[in-house]
Amino acid sequence: MASSRWTASPRWRALRRFAHGRLRCFLIVALMAVAANAGCSHPDAETATPPPSVVLIAFDQLTASDVGFLRPPRDVSSTPNLDALAARAEIRGRGIAASSSPPIALASLLVGARPWQHGLLTHELGTLRPSFPTLAKRLKNGGWSTRGFLPTDRRLHTYPGLLDGFDQLVDSDDQAQAEDTLRELGAEPTFVWLHLRDAGLPWARRGGPPFGRLDLFPFVSPTDAMPVALRRQAQRARRRSTMDADARLGRLLAALEASGQRDRVVLAVTALHGVELGEHGQALWGENLERAVLEVPLIVDLPGAKATAPVEEDGRTNEDLKVLSVSRTHATLLDALGIAIPPALEPSILTEPAGDLPAVSSRYARNGVNLFSAVVSATASPARQLIWTTRFATPDPEYHAALRARAGDRRVRPTRSARRIFSDLRTRFLRSEPFTGGDITMRSVIWHADGRVLNRPAEGLEARADAARLRRAWMRFVPREQTPAEALGHPSARPASDRVETSTRRIPSVSGP
Repeated sequence: MASSRWTASPRWRALRRFAHGRLRCFLIVALMAVAANAGCSHPDAETATPPPSVVLIAFDQLTASDVGFLRPPRDVSSTPNLDALAARAEIRGRGIAASSSPPIALASLLVGARPWQHGLLTHELGTLRPSFPTLAKRLKNGGWSTRGFLPTDRRLHTYPGLLDGFDQLVDSDDQAQAEDTLRELGAEPTFVWLHLRDAGLPWARRGGPPFGRLDLFPFVSPTDAMPVALRRQAQRARRRSTMDADARLGRLLAALEASGQRDRVVLAVTALHGVELGEHGQALWGENLERAVLEVPLIVDLPGAKATAPVEEDGRTNEDLKVLSVSRTHATLLDALGIAIPPALEPSILTEPAGDLPAVSSRYARNGVNLFSAVVSATASPARQLIWTTRFATPDPEYHAALRARAGDRRVRPTRSARRIFSDLRTRFLRSEPFTGGDITMRSVIWHADGRVLNRPAEGLEARADAARLRRAWMRFVPREQTPAEALGHPSARPASDRVETSTRRIPSVSGP
């Protein structure tokens, strides 16, 4: 009864009117806030799209002399799909491998740095430094899902750290799964890496067994010339293998087109290195830094990019192509995605075009020598290469026989074991500064557009400038040149007191004009 009297009292009615008024005010203010928030929301919040996916295709061995867009248009092309992609891509050029050694070239591509920086010097010496993560690891940390397609023979991928960052690893010989992966790309940012061995040895040979490494190993020594007839057979087999690789690339590109995401994908296509068939006096790869083993195609197709090069009837470009270091692909892809590029990486092609920047390659611990190369190009001029050789030990006369024996060639038997020969050379290598720690010789090479090369002495102002570029480029991230033993923390490192400082060692000057 008391309760009913209280609710009927004038005081209760006034309090109720006050509460209802406050509630109405609160609701009105809340609705106005919601409306204002909806009307004034940032347009990017509604229209934001996920970053593009990335597809990186790397052939194991793809020689530039067999690639159409890298040769004069009058030649018959074996690579119509590569040519068409190059014609539409924003970046296309003569890629220069970081090394002629397959595992070292692969590591440089995936981490975006040179061998002396990332730490993997030869297939037996060094390991990838944790400070140089792979492209897959960087993108995974940035929110991309990652999938890698590797060859069945995964000897190149056994080095610790090289496969870091991949959510899934698949056999690249499974063409159907590779095509399905590209066809099913959606809006979610994805990184797909395909390492293909289609253009690599062994090569099918008409009327005989395939060409394998052991068929070419007898000619790995510069003193054993490849017979002309055998060389022509091998060149035809290599060309057919390149055609098969290009056809597979065409199927992969068609699958990517079918995804509906083609214009939202950053696509890069290149190769680890080429294969020499006697063009420079040797066969295979890894024992020199000549054009046949270093020059490969390099294409980066960006979302929304349009063809800017004059195009011939067969789809090939007709322009002077720049030389570009393949290891710059890593930073270029990061740049295209808007990701900050660490300063220790090779620079992006987008922000630092070729210009005066040389494409640097290196090959360590060969037969008593370390090899360095710098390739530069200028508009309307042939590319120039400077080959710098530092000799750290007397060459072993049985070195090439040891190479063949180690590869399983029973036709040769060195008087000493291959292990002992390589061990002796490796010990000398570890105790000498790689760039300046020995007798130095230099040679200039002119690269003509039709594939010809012209060797000449390293003379004149141009050669002197190229030598200075190479030295600056190699020393860019080397505050003090160390021996490999010091740099790698190897037990054979010499005490600092026994080491000749780089600054006091005499470097031979390039003669004037």
